Parts: sequence; structure tokens; C-alpha cells
Amino acid sequence: MKSYKKVANYILKEEIGSGNFSTVYLAVKEDDKWDPPQKYAVKCLNKNLIDSNPMLKNLVASEATIMKDIQHKNIIHCYEFYETKNNFYLILDYCDKGDLETYLRKLRVKYLKEKEAISVLR
Repeated sequence: MKSYKKVANYILKEEIGSGNFSTVYLAVKEDDKWDPPQKYAVKCLNKNLIDSNPMLKNLVASEATIMKDIQHKNIIHCYEFYETKNNFYLILDYCDKGDLETYLRKLRVKYLKEKEAISVLR
């Protein structure tokens, strides 16, 4: 049986992305009764890297606050924010369709045509 890392009552199933300051994991709630369970993205930010830069620290706090307040079908929502000794965790909507960068790579273009860009922005 595979052992998974837990953050609060979220089970981190697998890494789905990473950047300079964070790693994103696919997660499910430990007590979710849905079949299949609802999926979440858990953004794990290295606290040492963030704390060493006051501007980044403010940006993380702003990101969590803004994403928690916004309720829109086209904007990722932040459900919860956790802080541990080593990390900050944002519990976010999981979007399985990829991001704009992935879409552009799939189309093998650097930019969208104006009509399509307007559609995406709407």
C-alpha cells in the first residue's frame, strides 16, 4: 500500500507541476465520500524561500486572500490556506484541462490570433 503525504485533511496523490518557489500536487479530501472524489490542487510553497524575500511574502499573502474572495467559474478559487514550520499550502481548484501555455504548445504557436485571444479573455 502506497503512503501519501497529508496536509490537514487533504491527501497529496502526485506531483502535477513545479516552479521556482512551489510544487503543485493533485489531492483529495481524506473524508470525501464522492465516487470519484473531488480533486484539488495543493500548491506547496517553500517557506524559507518566501520568508527570505519580503516582497514574495506579501505576494503569497495577497494571492491567498484574493483567491479566497473571488467566486467565478473561470477563476481558480482558493478554499483554504495552511502554514507549517517549513511550507505554506494553498488548497485550490483542480483544473484538468491544462493552462494557456500547454494549449499554445499543443497548437504549436507562440500567440493566439486576436479573435481567439478575445474569446479566451472573456
